[in-house]
Amino acid sequence: MEYIWEHNLLSEKIQDLEIYDSLTGVYNEKFLLERLEEEIKRAITYRRPCGFILFRIDNYYNFQKELGLVEAEKVFKKIVNEIKNNIRPIDIIGRVGEDKIGVILIEKNKRQSKGVASFLKEKISSLEENRLDISFAIAETPLDGETAFQLFKCAQMSLDASSSS
Repeated sequence: MEYIWEHNLLSEKIQDLEIYDSLTGVYNEKFLLERLEEEIKRAITYRRPCGFILFRIDNYYNFQKELGLVEAEKVFKKIVNEIKNNIRPIDIIGRVGEDKIGVILIEKNKRQSKGVASFLKEKISSLEENRLDISFAIAETPLDGETAFQLFKCAQMSLDASSSS
C-alpha cells in the first residue's frame, strides 16, 4: 500500500516537471506552446482574437555574470510574479528559455495586448531590485499566424529586430 502511495506521489512530481518551470512555478515553454495552440484553435473557431506577448529580459546573461545565478534567478522570479499578479486569471503565463516570458491573452487583439504589455513593463520597471531592461513583442491570431509556432516566431522575430536596431 505504501509503495502505491509513493508511486503516485512520484508520478505527480514527474507530471509537474513536464508542465511547470521549476524556478518560477509557471508553465514551461513546451506546455505554454501547447496551451497557445489550444487557445488559437478556440479563437479561430469562435472568430475571436488571441494575443501573445513575448517579454525578454535584456542582457540577462550579463546580469547573471555580474550578480551570480542565484541572485539573477531571484530577480527573474520576482518579474514573473509581478506579471502573474497583474494579468487576468484567464490569461496564461509561462517561461520561455532562460530569459523570456510568454503571456497568452485570451480574447485580446494586438492593440489591447500592447496596452497590457506596456502596463506590465511599467510595473516590472518599478520593482525596487530590478535593474534590468525589458523588451516585448506582440503577436495576434489570426493576423500574425494561425499556429503557436507562427505566433511565437512572429514575436521572436520582432524581438530580434528590435535588439538589432
